[in-house]
Amino acid sequence: MALLFTSQCAFADFFVLIDSDNNATTGCTFALPTAGTVTGLEHRLTATVSNTVPAQVTQVTLESCAGAAFAAPVTLPGTPYPVGLNIGEAGSDVIELAVARNLIPAFAPLWRLYFAGADQAGDDLLGLSGMAITFAVPGGDPAAIPMLTTWGLFGLIALVFLATLRMRARFPSGVANVLLVGVFVSFVAWAAGFVADGQINDWQGAAPAGTDSMGDSLPATDIVAGFAAIEGPNLFFRIDVANSSNSAPALDLNGPAAGIDFPATFIEGGGVVAAVDDIELTVGDPDTLSLASATATLTNLLDAGAETLAVSAATLSPATPITSSYNA
Repeated sequence: MALLFTSQCAFADFFVLIDSDNNATTGCTFALPTAGTVTGLEHRLTATVSNTVPAQVTQVTLESCAGAAFAAPVTLPGTPYPVGLNIGEAGSDVIELAVARNLIPAFAPLWRLYFAGADQAGDDLLGLSGMAITFAVPGGDPAAIPMLTTWGLFGLIALVFLATLRMRARFPSGVANVLLVGVFVSFVAWAAGFVADGQINDWQGAAPAGTDSMGDSLPATDIVAGFAAIEGPNLFFRIDVANSSNSAPALDLNGPAAGIDFPATFIEGGGVVAAVDDIELTVGDPDTLSLASATATLTNLLDAGAETLAVSAATLSPATPITSSYNA
């Protein structure tokens, strides 16, 4: 017999909450069922993470406060991209977000940031009172360097190549080659900036903007750390989550007894035999408190048509919310 359980949780949302004037009395309010409420928000950046294998960021949106409520979300480009599994702080999963700076005007040199996560089963919040996270944002209207369009980049490469030819003419070949390698490495290091791709090489050396205790939420929304960075015309954020990927439900047919199986012996011509310990059986999912369904399948039929499975009436509706159906 095989048992398959499915849970209700299909996705989770992770938020970077931005108080860009560093004033809790102005802006919008964001409330989570259990983790708390944040006031004074000018912007809400949201990454939606699928509960597929492997987990992916399927959408990133930006909402701006208009009066007392957030305006309609604007979908940002770049998705989908993977979640970085088990590479974050304390082996956590990494969720990255990116947004153009000109979409979030800086009303104050210091922003207040909050990082949050929520799904159908739980939520978590980093940055409440006692754990304030501030983020220094330079003033001015950032813009991309005009030279660094696609054609500008080709032009820069051509200039580097011409400069290399001149160096080879003026210096011994060994010295010129060393200089060329140095220029190339510097160019690559400068060009290989932050990218929302589920990798953390671009975050090397960056300290978390804030950290949170692991275990204060269900793993799928349990925030471990939050990061923030500015590069050129873009803002980058990273949320480390204990385990954003979908964990399989766990089933124990005999409860606290050794192992997870339950022995049952059926004698031909005898009565109905219990296939599980109906008192001690346990089932759960680390990602959610709600299970959507369970499927039990007889896999080793010896007398097809004469062997059946049934659920005890005491465990079904109307005594409980559970219903059953059979396909054979």
